[in-house]
Amino acid sequence: MALVKICGVTSKEDALMAEAMGARYIGMILARGGLRAVDIGLIRSTAEILSRSTLVAVIADETYLGSKYLEALDSIAVIQIHIDPIPGIYIERLSSYGYRVIPVVIPKGEVGYIGERIDSLKNYSRDIEFILIDAPKDSKAYNQYGGLRISTEFYQHGCARYRPCGAAGGITPDNVSHLKQVSPDVIDVSSGVEATPGRKDPVKVRKLVEVASNI
Repeated sequence: MALVKICGVTSKEDALMAEAMGARYIGMILARGGLRAVDIGLIRSTAEILSRSTLVAVIADETYLGSKYLEALDSIAVIQIHIDPIPGIYIERLSSYGYRVIPVVIPKGEVGYIGERIDSLKNYSRDIEFILIDAPKDSKAYNQYGGLRISTEFYQHGCARYRPCGAAGGITPDNVSHLKQVSPDVIDVSSGVEATPGRKDPVKVRKLVEVASNI
């Protein structure tokens, strides 16, 4: 059974809906611009109303690793660093503030890169919630995998090197079953469960959680 992370959530309503549908993690992107960007205030207030799901602050800009931001995020427990390669000093810094970390590994050509990056993160395993394997932003869908944006080979290689592992990149309720052979611990989906950009579709979220429960 794979846990589900619904990412790119932009409202308390969607966060509560995803929690009610069974999502284990709710991801909110801390950024200054973008369809799915939110501010610290919304992240904090959303974390306070969740009872079963864990709110994850997703950071892709080193600016938000500054002390004033990390201190302001003290109501949450997990931060995802969407930077690859992620310097170990960033994980150490987040750990010093009491955060658990989700580092992201993005394939860059060869499958071997996944193994190298994961091996470099193993020294920080006590601070890691799980390692997330995601597709490059400019990657194209693989038709043989129902639209996944990287070959399942990358997920298989990464999950064989480290557990718990997560899978992201073009995943939808209709193609998530392709990950059954990988058996990731966490399935991370953003646009694949949206009604419109930034707004989640409860029917899609429910279907995703149902399928993931059999992976």
